[in-house]
Amino acid sequence: MLFRSGFLVCGVVAAPQNTGMVSCGIVSEYDNTWLIRIDGQGILQNQQCWNWDEDFYLKEFISLESAKTDNNEFYMNAHTNGKVTILKLDENLNELWRRTPGYYGTQILPTDDGGVLLGGSYGYLNKSQGTDTILKLDGEGNTEWKISAGMAVVKIIRAKDGGFLVGGSDNEVLNDYYILKVNQNGEIVESIALGTTYPRILLELEDGFLLAGNVGPDGPNAHGEFDILLSRIDEAGH
Repeated sequence: MLFRSGFLVCGVVAAPQNTGMVSCGIVSEYDNTWLIRIDGQGILQNQQCWNWDEDFYLKEFISLESAKTDNNEFYMNAHTNGKVTILKLDENLNELWRRTPGYYGTQILPTDDGGVLLGGSYGYLNKSQGTDTILKLDGEGNTEWKISAGMAVVKIIRAKDGGFLVGGSDNEVLNDYYILKVNQNGEIVESIALGTTYPRILLELEDGFLLAGNVGPDGPNAHGEFDILLSRIDEAGH
């Protein structure tokens, strides 16, 4: 992630580890989440590593997103055996707070008030049951609202009207995908059925949406087992 005059890079590292630029002294049987900050010339400025849940063995980084604040803060999410933890960090990689919202949070979207929106994806975490949830946290990590999406969330973007657009797939029905329109108060105001288009990339247009994703062998214009499909649809999903 581009960060001021340099970059933030996150991944996993075996611990303890002290080779090259890596310095993580946490003793663990398994890998730890590792974050570094480098300048524009690739020179190490700072680094941090975490192993916060000894009950789970997999520490896998998911994403980094800049927080909508004036203090160069950012959000990081990772999961341990599917259990998502989200952290808010300052520019020196110090932890401001952390939350473990459960089996969702694989999709995050920082909001204009300094908070963050979390969306669950059982497909990403290889879960086969349960109701995925959309959760809104404020800038201090407090829960403002939580709703059931009824689907695995694979994409969240800001809507032009100030709300959110959430793309995902039904947990029970294969090849049944939707866009949800959610307002700032956490109310689902519309559900748009997409058929077989898996919305991994979602853009809002003046008169509809542009979608990019994959489609199965039974989908429109399929040429094999799974194809990449780009679709432009109107506001009704046609």
